[in-house]
Amino acid sequence: MAADQALCHQARRAVARHLDSLGGAAVIGCYWPVQGEPDLRSLWGEWPVLALPRVRAKAEPLEFVLWSPGCRMGADTFGMATPIGTPAVTPTLLIIPCLGFFLAGDDRVYRLGYGGGFYDRTLAQRRVATIGVAYDEGRLSSFTPQAHDIALDTILIPQLPD
Repeated sequence: MAADQALCHQARRAVARHLDSLGGAAVIGCYWPVQGEPDLRSLWGEWPVLALPRVRAKAEPLEFVLWSPGCRMGADTFGMATPIGTPAVTPTLLIIPCLGFFLAGDDRVYRLGYGGGFYDRTLAQRRVATIGVAYDEGRLSSFTPQAHDIALDTILIPQLPD
């Protein structure tokens, strides 16, 4: 899909800038796309250390576990694809899928996901750099952030420059 290719191009550049700022040492938390989320998996072989989220329990933050091409995959508590038998790690950058997003006038970017609050709980526990990825049609014209909503650092969408 052309939108995914555009997002991959933007993500490649955004992650490269992040890696440069850290001297190349980073654990990048990605995601396995579901239900029409942007698919960036074609980039994963380009990045040094990747991790995928795992849901431990309904009201818990996400746990991230190492992923590498060809590793054995299974399902977490919520049926999401996750590596099996790889250790938990702490990402220094999260690439987060957004079903919806709102660009606040004060440069904050808020996201909507599937409503479980997992990314908000994860970021409340440990703040790391974040890159949201979304399709243009996910843009919201209004949004009132709740106390638990944590803004993303940036958003990548196919028709906006990064």
